[in-house]
Amino acid sequence: MKYVTTMMAMVVFMVGAAHAQVITNNLVGYWQFDGDLTDTTGNNHMGVGGGTLDYVAGQIGNALNLDSAEYAITAANIINTVYGANARTMNVWFNDDVGGTEAFVSYGRGGQADLFEMILYSPGTTWGGHFWGGGVYETALSGVVPAIVVGQWHMATLVYDGVNISVYSDGALVGGYGLALNTCGLGGTQLYAGSSSSTANADYDGQLDDLALWDRVLTGPEIQSIYDAGVAGNDIYSLLSSGAPGTLIYGK
Repeated sequence: MKYVTTMMAMVVFMVGAAHAQVITNNLVGYWQFDGDLTDTTGNNHMGVGGGTLDYVAGQIGNALNLDSAEYAITAANIINTVYGANARTMNVWFNDDVGGTEAFVSYGRGGQADLFEMILYSPGTTWGGHFWGGGVYETALSGVVPAIVVGQWHMATLVYDGVNISVYSDGALVGGYGLALNTCGLGGTQLYAGSSSSTANADYDGQLDDLALWDRVLTGPEIQSIYDAGVAGNDIYSLLSSGAPGTLIYGK
């Protein structure tokens, strides 16, 4: 009887694992900013600096330290993955120094009205998403997120499932709505950290840590797991063996 029970448990585990979602599945780029702009996924979306970059102690290891004259950008376009109305998740830790209207992560081509970015709203106590959908309209999620504190670390997450935007702040879902996006084309675009590809005079002054981009929807439990790990000073890769949502034992 014990043997049969054990075999049944193994079958259940194997079936569950076959349909499980791993936190790093469809991870397009992961810039941990531990002293450089390396994309640690192996997808080679390497970053280059604008201005003189430096690194300081961050939420998870080191962090990119920026003032309004500095930014980082992927050296080449992120191609054939996050474009059009495809699903995506963007996640980053940020610690704002001064407050004000500042774009801290930006993806898309503002001049062609297909922007997808994270932006702080003056006086820097709320953040939201800033989107242009196919050149038709501009929409911003201002004031949706609970107040943030200048000088403290927070985690920002934007999720798009092809129909709806969901906004997570510090691991918790705080808002969302329907929006038709048409971000970039097959040729992709560069990703900016600390500046905007569109919004003028919105350069970021503060620190950024563990910027990640997926071409899939992350679930609420996965996002909460990333936040919980980060609070403890652990990166996304630490979840691969922790048993938290997003690992092989988390059924989808």
